[in-house]
Amino acid sequence: DFAMAWIDHGPEAKDASYEYVSVLEADSAEMDAIAAKPFYSVKRKDDRTHAVLVPGEKLWSLVNFQPLEKPLGPFISISQPSLVLMQQLSGSVIRISVTDPSLKLDKRSTAEPVDVLLEIKGRFKLAGQPIEGVTVEIAGNNTVLTVRCAEGEATAVTLKSN
Repeated sequence: DFAMAWIDHGPEAKDASYEYVSVLEADSAEMDAIAAKPFYSVKRKDDRTHAVLVPGEKLWSLVNFQPLEKPLGPFISISQPSLVLMQQLSGSVIRISVTDPSLKLDKRSTAEPVDVLLEIKGRFKLAGQPIEGVTVEIAGNNTVLTVRCAEGEATAVTLKSN
């Protein structure tokens, strides 16, 4: 079974907004409970960034339509449009997934890879083996994570406090 939904913005919607959440296998009572007390918090929704925090999961989800220039939660900046997930796994370990969803395809070839630079609060280093296309540098009290993105594929990186 599946359902289809659409949002009718009207012919000239201005200064309007909406949000929705998809919950697998939820019944109407569960959805009513979520509507009354959401398990997430929208931290930013503008023409540059949509950002959600799920406190119970210690999870940030960002859709950046443009570079992130104003700090947001643990993020100081993000250099490129991108999709970013960040979860705190323990007090000293975080997992970050980064992708550039824009395939930039043309009729003859795939696009060149793009480096996405994320500056995050705290000093971190790679946990485990080096990952091709990923670098981690300390910048004062922050960390600059560079992830080479290509063809819409996500790269997941685990970092631990330095």
